[in-house]
Amino acid sequence: SFLGREFLSWLWFHVETGEGVIALSNGTDALLSVVNQANLRCDFNLSGAISVRADAPARMAESKAALASGKQPSRIGLLLASRSGEWSLSLDGASMGVFGLQIPKDESAEKDGTQMLESRCESVVSVCETLDLVFEKFVRLRFSKQWEEEHAKIAMWVAQFDPSETKAAPRLASAG
Repeated sequence: SFLGREFLSWLWFHVETGEGVIALSNGTDALLSVVNQANLRCDFNLSGAISVRADAPARMAESKAALASGKQPSRIGLLLASRSGEWSLSLDGASMGVFGLQIPKDESAEKDGTQMLESRCESVVSVCETLDLVFEKFVRLRFSKQWEEEHAKIAMWVAQFDPSETKAAPRLASAG
């Protein structure tokens, strides 16, 4: 589950520092935004957990303080868009499970029940493919030589939220 929490941390970092645009291996981009919820917990439940519900939970002081204290996202709400569509969902870091998926409504009045069902299934397949490509991007980076540099950037980003003299290190696994 540590990889899932690191993935959610990395996504959050990219949303906040890279305008949420992630170039995918298929030549397209995914656009992400953290919305509706952010659940954060410390490794081994030593310092508890926090759940923030807001339109933009990643920008809330409580979320930033939780990151600074060493907590990592365990579940976040995402708005995910690609050329295939736009979806709202919650992504769980431990299971990589998708919860509360909202797919775009097909406004085409000409479609019958079968066509509507096919359209909805195609949308589910598209969101799965997009999430897979985003995760692939992360995994390739995570197990590359560039991870050490990326980890340092994330650590600096998190450190800016700590108001105390002693900056808390993010609880990401060591580089390598």
